[in-house]
Amino acid sequence: MRLNHRVAKLEQQLRGKPLKHIILIDYPDDQADAATMAEFWRELAEAQRTDAEIIVVSDKQPNQIPNLPAGIEVMNAFLAGLAALQGQPSELGNASLLDDVLQQARGNVLSVVYD
Repeated sequence: MRLNHRVAKLEQQLRGKPLKHIILIDYPDDQADAATMAEFWRELAEAQRTDAEIIVVSDKQPNQIPNLPAGIEVMNAFLAGLAALQGQPSELGNASLLDDVLQQARGNVLSVVYD
């Protein structure tokens, strides 16, 4: 009985957490024409029909994007890239691909710079 419990616990740890699906959508720049904006809103509506986490990639703040539905994240390209790596499976047995990158970068990173 104890062996079965230990095996089940080990299987659960090896399985890890399910990865989340992430959809990145670029927000058009201020000079975008109506067709480009319509395409953005169409892509956003299509993404909302999935169970994925949606991230709008823009240097704007969320309150600067009119009519943005609740629950949608707005991130700059760097943070959106990190979020996308977090949602990808590890190639080295870590929790995610982001963990792989950070593990391999140790000792090579001088400092982190925030905008």
